[in-house]
Amino acid sequence: MLINDLFSSLISLQKDWKGIVLNPNFVRKGWIISWSNFGSLSVGDNLTTRTILEWGKSRQYSFQLDDGSLLQLYYEFQPGGEVLENASVAFYKFKDGQTQALEDIGEWTGEEIWSDSDLEDDLLVPWVRVDCCPQHRRGVIHSAIHMHSNIGPSVRIPVNGFPTPKQFLEVIIAWFYPEKYASRHLDTSGGYENMGRVQAINRQSIPCFDDPNARRIVYLDMPKSE
Repeated sequence: MLINDLFSSLISLQKDWKGIVLNPNFVRKGWIISWSNFGSLSVGDNLTTRTILEWGKSRQYSFQLDDGSLLQLYYEFQPGGEVLENASVAFYKFKDGQTQALEDIGEWTGEEIWSDSDLEDDLLVPWVRVDCCPQHRRGVIHSAIHMHSNIGPSVRIPVNGFPTPKQFLEVIIAWFYPEKYASRHLDTSGGYENMGRVQAINRQSIPCFDDPNARRIVYLDMPKSE
């Protein structure tokens, strides 16, 4: 059953990124994987450091990262747990400049790290989110699966396929923490030190709605195992 495999992969995610991915808070209820204290998937576009702080304190996340950033992973399957019906995976980056302070203190301590003094400048934060919502599709301007970011509310980049938790975290670390990614997985020329690891991550795929419109204009494609 695919939902079982995905849930198991969440358990190993923290081990795979030890020291970076912290505070697991994911749960499974029936055919849905989300997080404890799950509120809503509806969020605004102009998110700030104060928003991320409030979500952290109320545990509105699946995982935290070592700099205070949040991962939200939501997968809703059709009965039987094999076919994805709705989903949303998101990354919200806490403000730059906080990373070193967190690394210096060692083990994550949550409330002791985040305080109102961190919010002297309530800055907009970078974020990305991939949604699967076939019921709202509207051609190439709103494909069944698409990626949002803080570029703008109308920008929905079509995506062919939907990422597993490991695939999503892989690209988040590569995009937002390239030096950490390189130090763990790339050789001096930029190639993978362990190609088998990447192939194993991409071997698992999620059956979901196939929207041909996702391939009519520039789009993102889920990697396949070679």
